[in-house]
Amino acid sequence: MKYIAITLGPITRTIEMAESTKELWAASYFFSYLAKKIVEPFVKKNRTFQLPLINEEMQKPHCGAGLFPDRYIFKSEPGDLELLKQHSDQVLIEIAGHIASPSLPGTAKDVSQIYHYLKSYIKIYFIERTLESDDPHVVIPDCEKYLNIIENQETFPEQEETMISHQKSDFLKFLITNVNGKIYRKDKNSIPRFTGSFLTRDAFGDMNGERLFESILEISASELNINIQQKALEVITANEKNKGEKYSDQIWDAEEIILNDNKAQLRPYHKYIAIIKSDGDSMGETIKSMGAYNIPITQLSKALLSFNIESINEIVAYGGKPIFIGGDDLLCFAPVCCNGNNVFNLVEKLSTCFDQCINQHLQQYINACSEAQRPLPSLSFGISITYHKYPMFEALHTTDYLLEMVAKDNLFKYTLSNKNILNENMKRFILKNKLAFSLQKHSGQIYHTAMSKKGKSYVKFNMLLQKYILKNKDMSKTQESEKFLSSVIQMIRAHAEILQIILQNEDKRTEMLKNYFDNNFNESCHLGYTGLFEDIQTLLCLRYQENIQDYQNRNEIIQQNTILTSDEKEILIVSPAMDAIHTIFTALQFIHFINYNKDE
Repeated sequence: MKYIAITLGPITRTIEMAESTKELWAASYFFSYLAKKIVEPFVKKNRTFQLPLINEEMQKPHCGAGLFPDRYIFKSEPGDLELLKQHSDQVLIEIAGHIASPSLPGTAKDVSQIYHYLKSYIKIYFIERTLESDDPHVVIPDCEKYLNIIENQETFPEQEETMISHQKSDFLKFLITNVNGKIYRKDKNSIPRFTGSFLTRDAFGDMNGERLFESILEISASELNINIQQKALEVITANEKNKGEKYSDQIWDAEEIILNDNKAQLRPYHKYIAIIKSDGDSMGETIKSMGAYNIPITQLSKALLSFNIESINEIVAYGGKPIFIGGDDLLCFAPVCCNGNNVFNLVEKLSTCFDQCINQHLQQYINACSEAQRPLPSLSFGISITYHKYPMFEALHTTDYLLEMVAKDNLFKYTLSNKNILNENMKRFILKNKLAFSLQKHSGQIYHTAMSKKGKSYVKFNMLLQKYILKNKDMSKTQESEKFLSSVIQMIRAHAEILQIILQNEDKRTEMLKNYFDNNFNESCHLGYTGLFEDIQTLLCLRYQENIQDYQNRNEIIQQNTILTSDEKEILIVSPAMDAIHTIFTALQFIHFINYNKDE
């Protein structure tokens, strides 16, 4: 039996071109569109795809989210390899024609020049393997081994000269910058509209000239229901002096004008954006275990596709914008707080949605083996919150670090692996199903924390946020809350070492914590906050106890290791008490950040 395996790229290099949410979406969606077009004839021929599951639902517009990943493996028939070669070229020619379309702004462009540029830049690598087995647990690892090698081949794009300007031109950068198409008006009294592009039409369907992807500020302030970009375009069109400026600069200035016109509604957190990224844990172990029990891998594929569709609905309902959702990978932009919910509520809904899809579609696998022998996938998250003018790509890098190195515990894993000491005994200490969070204020202050999503402390953390983030932004109550929370935060910061000693006292921890808060907050103005003090104490104790379970033995082994340097040990060792204090400190800072009514 023969199998064709395909990999596409360069995704990271293309995404690095992006300078706005619109461009980031376009760079990501371009590869979903490319993948859909390349595999299209083989889907129509009903070829059996081992990776991924492809069905009609993936073909529909889903609020702009690209559902087609960058890798494919299918059972091939005679002539398929040659068809793939010819069809791939034809797809690039069609895309070149779209980029040269008059619906996009700029001067005339030559289709052949754009095609040669795409041909030299885009990675469309494929191989055909002959295997005796049709078991996906054999086919997929074999093909992916070769894909991992060939995808490392770099491409060197030709910087073609345009027909009219004779300047070097990056046609893909041109596409993602102008993905909304040209701006036009039906008449002088109508609002500006967009012509759109082949990517926006494929992703959103017919939007009748509407704006097709929001700016950072529009997403972050979505609960205000201000159509910022349309109003901004009216300002730009009416203001002749802006004609010489870059289009992106004009939008930026206009957004500031519009937001300043809504000061009564605007709160500081509306100028911050959350970037959320997730990745699955234990996927490889689950696939291997399913193979051992002869469970079809298509069940896992169905679970992931179901999650993809439902997660898009959750993100959009919250007020966020999905950038990429495929398999166990997710990237989206979201408001920090929107209509009474916050970004942690969204993450919890996505986690619950993932677990439900896994449990629904892997029921045969779950019934086949005991819980102790059954690895199941989970989702880890990285969340970064930054000011709307903070460089977007740096914010993305922060989110990547939070997910990969903190939430997925790869800092621990990679450090030990590089020292050749990551044995089976140490692998059992790798933590999964985590969330890592960072809030970087405009002033430069950074608050961050990380926690397991499976413990009671995570439930208490979310409850604390939901309970004390003010829903009704009454000014008098807001000012009172700001002042009080600030005093609690400063007290915890100043007394961190005292709290550490208290938490480490196994016998009298609960009593000593109560005495600490009773003695430090014993004035009449504190009487109304007894519930908050009790919730803080509960979260501190829960987090500390879970940290002991997760880190105590791991810390001891790291400390006794003779290969790791003292600096490496300092980075890897987690203090259960200080981490618990840090968690409550970050939770209170986040509450204060949402409730705070003054800009920095």
